[in-house]
Amino acid sequence: MRLLFSFIILILSFQSWTKADDISDFEIEGISIGDSALEYFTKKEIRKEKKYRIKYPGSNKFYAITFAEYPKFNIYDSIQINVKRRDKKYIIFSISGINYYTENIDKCLQQMKSISDEIVKIFPDSSITKRTKKHEYDKSGKSLIHQYIFDMDSGDEVRAECYDWSKKMFNKHNLDDQLVVSIFSEEFSYFMANEAYN
Repeated sequence: MRLLFSFIILILSFQSWTKADDISDFEIEGISIGDSALEYFTKKEIRKEKKYRIKYPGSNKFYAITFAEYPKFNIYDSIQINVKRRDKKYIIFSISGINYYTENIDKCLQQMKSISDEIVKIFPDSSITKRTKKHEYDKSGKSLIHQYIFDMDSGDEVRAECYDWSKKMFNKHNLDDQLVVSIFSEEFSYFMANEAYN
């Protein structure tokens, strides 16, 4: 049985979870790595959101589709998935749950820390990286990503992150600060580290 990997579950009932090794056991809003997006969204919904897909400057192997404020979402404001170009089945290689914090990065950082503390209990053998880095999208270098990255022996990844956008990025692109909880497959994790922004 798959385990719900969600913001509320992480905070309220993580104690009941057992240690886990397989990233496909986890879900965000009922969706898991390896599933087809067609199991959760209609072709019409996918086509509509695909118009606004996020492309990566270093490679077109994957692209991101964001589904915002769907009534079926119980925990997150938005869900973002990454799928391969030209894949008509829309197999999911990464999934992220996103909650927005309008000019409230401190609350975001508190939630990120709480979630990360619980992820450690689920993946005690993972390699953990805690860092703050400049966001590649903001060429000014003033937007930051605060991250906890949990690397599995399998090559899969779990991330808890806060995106702290600069005032300029907020004004120009209407980007709110955001909490992002993500599950990356091994292939997508490699892509992000080596291809997406190179």
